[in-house]
Amino acid sequence: MRLLIPFIFLGLFLHACSTDVEPSSLSSQLEEEMNFEVANDVIIWYTDSALLKAKISGKVLRRFIDRVKPFDEFSEGVVVDFFDQEGIKESQMLADYAIRYDKDEIIVARDPDGVVLSNEKGDTLISTEVIWNSKVDRIYTDRFV
Repeated sequence: MRLLIPFIFLGLFLHACSTDVEPSSLSSQLEEEMNFEVANDVIIWYTDSALLKAKISGKVLRRFIDRVKPFDEFSEGVVVDFFDQEGIKESQMLADYAIRYDKDEIIVARDPDGVVLSNEKGDTLISTEVIWNSKVDRIYTDRFV
């Protein structure tokens, strides 16, 4: 009986150490869960040919790292300040949510209460969605204004 006890403990030990998850499966699960970065109190400066074009600031930024279509998400509000050629602020956009597609250079801002786009002249545009295409330096919406 004494010779049998060590084998029983060895069997229990080896059984307790086994796992149903294969290492390659666990690795892919971790990669899927960790495909984004999070930053708080973010400021992004956009320049073109050494000229300041825009300043984007947000409380929380999630950067989704996708090889095909990476994007940034401002899930807790965003403020975008636009600047003229002299670096003077000429307009501002406020929204509860925005998504920035890095490769397309497009920001889509959404707000159920209205994305507010205003300029220094006092003009204001309010819509539930506003799109900024920085490639062509154009801001537009196809929603009700």
